[in-house]
Amino acid sequence: LKLYLVDKYWFNFEKWSVSAPKIDDYEYAFAIIGDTQRVNYYYPDQFSIIYDWLEDNAESKKIKYVIGLGDITDKDEEAEWNRAKAGFEQLYGIGLDHIQVRGNHDTSASFEAFFSKDTNYTGSIVGSYNGMMANSYKLVSVGDVKYLMLALDYGADDNVLAWADSVVESYPTYNVIVITHGYLDRDGTVIDKQGNLPPSLTGGVNDGIDIWNKFVSKHENITMVLSGHVYCDNIVTSTQQGENGNTVTQFLIDPQQMDKSTPTGMIALFYFSKDGRKLQIQYYSPILGLYEITSPVTTLTLDVLSNLP
Repeated sequence: LKLYLVDKYWFNFEKWSVSAPKIDDYEYAFAIIGDTQRVNYYYPDQFSIIYDWLEDNAESKKIKYVIGLGDITDKDEEAEWNRAKAGFEQLYGIGLDHIQVRGNHDTSASFEAFFSKDTNYTGSIVGSYNGMMANSYKLVSVGDVKYLMLALDYGADDNVLAWADSVVESYPTYNVIVITHGYLDRDGTVIDKQGNLPPSLTGGVNDGIDIWNKFVSKHENITMVLSGHVYCDNIVTSTQQGENGNTVTQFLIDPQQMDKSTPTGMIALFYFSKDGRKLQIQYYSPILGLYEITSPVTTLTLDVLSNLP
């Protein structure tokens, strides 16, 4: 068994690599950040490394957008939110926008108060449900693709899903990326009441299966769903066919269990071709300086609309 020694911790060679998995030529990238709760609360001195790395590498990696999947905090304490604020200000400092969703560890009151005061964040929001930061959307054009980044609150209720329906229908030429905290389970199925930590039983209303049936499956321009909440050491990917024959690619990205023994601060790097169809993925720990290499799928073909008018 080959091991890496990083700081005082040993890491399995078969799971980690100092070398980046090979990535073909690409046009742009998104950085996806899963649950940061454990790093933020238990390793406060390490939390900033996530955003230091993004600040230092955004240009060379062609990162155009950052997406957070909820549970920004663990205990919803002011110090945790202040650390998050410092990280987000680093993104703004290099002209990089982001979108965030509320996790079950982030109270609604704290989330709304925090982001409503962030004028950089609110300034790029195109619309929201009843003024809620947790249910809002932003528009991004990059490469030959137009994206609608749609944030849905944890276990969003039927009224929110009806609002989301109208938003997606209003932007038929945009590729919709749905971002919510609790949706996909670690076996690749959408969460139902028999799944791990179903939102309907842990503070939300609709589970992943409900969000799929009531909303996601209906729209041919929804291309991806991103979620966290259920811990898993690698990236989980699955696909489903929508009612219109389109393929929706779904992701679970949540490194909180990895962060339990030592902080990793994982960043999922999504590298896209110019037309947005080819997606290559790396999973990187800026704290350890290692790549996680056991995720089964590293290159995917997405069902997207392309070619900007």
